[in-house]
Amino acid sequence: MAENQPRVGYDISGSMIDKYINDMNYFIRTTEINLDKRTKIEAQMGELRTNIESLTRFKQIFNGVLKDIEDYKARRKAESLAKINNAIRVTSEIIPDAMPDCGLTMKGDEAWLESNDGILTELGEGDGFNSILSALMRALTVEANGDLLQFLIMDETFDKVSTENSATLSTFLSVMAENMQIISIEQKPEVYSNLDYIDYHFDKQGKTTKITKSVIKREIT
Repeated sequence: MAENQPRVGYDISGSMIDKYINDMNYFIRTTEINLDKRTKIEAQMGELRTNIESLTRFKQIFNGVLKDIEDYKARRKAESLAKINNAIRVTSEIIPDAMPDCGLTMKGDEAWLESNDGILTELGEGDGFNSILSALMRALTVEANGDLLQFLIMDETFDKVSTENSATLSTFLSVMAENMQIISIEQKPEVYSNLDYIDYHFDKQGKTTKITKSVIKREIT
């Protein structure tokens, strides 16, 4: 009779028990991983807080220094602009001596050369004079700012000036070269007729270039 009565309770098999065990082990492992991640993140947050505090102290300490640097930069900019304006003023006084009846005209941030009757000197040899006087203005500007490298490159500045005038006007190069280094690219030998200089001659020969260096002494007093 007892064998024919229905069972009361749950039928728990060994496979279900294993599943419960695996599930609980998985939960433990994932929890441990998450706890490890949290520990690392908290450590990183601590380092970030320390960096923030350090940078805040740095800013407080050097805020005055940074202000002094900005003030110095502003002062140097003003001084440089003043020197450039002085150089332009000197140039405007030199131009009439080099180019009779011509002067420097400025409007806003632009400057150009024109004759006394308002005609631009951009035609014929007058354009060549512009190039030479432009180089002179650059030289004066560089020399007026002692913090700048005293160095000037001139690329065929005398190209549009006659041979005779090239020889005459090139005399100012010797004055410029007293206080700065000048690299001048020219094809006219007359430009250097009144100068002591080092000449580099480039002769292209097929795929190679032959460079010849010569030291020229004019012994001009």
